[in-house]
Amino acid sequence: MELLSALRVGRDPSSGLPSDGPLSELIDALAALPDVAELVTLRALLSRPGIVEAAAPLARFTPESRCRRVLYRDERVELVIIGWLPGQRAALHGHGASSCAFRVLQGAASERWVSPGAMSALSATRHSVGDVAEAAPNGWHELATDGDLPLVTLHAYSPPLSARSALPTLRTISG
Repeated sequence: MELLSALRVGRDPSSGLPSDGPLSELIDALAALPDVAELVTLRALLSRPGIVEAAAPLARFTPESRCRRVLYRDERVELVIIGWLPGQRAALHGHGASSCAFRVLQGAASERWVSPGAMSALSATRHSVGDVAEAAPNGWHELATDGDLPLVTLHAYSPPLSARSALPTLRTISG
């Protein structure tokens, strides 16, 4: 089971979020979105300079499972940092109607996409530090650590995730 730690939104010093700098500017930009964001907007926001260095130290890790930490959430968008230890993965899942862009802040990730109808692998990609990738609504993928180093990823979902779509009988994808 994933661990979830929600931080208070805003500039409360006890939240652990910086009050200025690239991460604060990213949160301000997300808060200023007039509506649900398109993938191109999410990618552009996560691609801003300084995000890797500013956000990576906020990740937490547990040996039981990857550790999700909500950094910001409103009715249009959600920003989540995830800490992964080597060998941890997110089994095959979808994000429902939510668009998702994510940036690798530390380590490397392997991602596999599938066609839900055929349940066959469409592509496999390795993402390195600084890479920004996306998951379109109604797509299915799995994400895992790739290598011996901890992985840290920063995800922006729009609209916020209400629940992930999962296929419980499939844990990994061949091919």
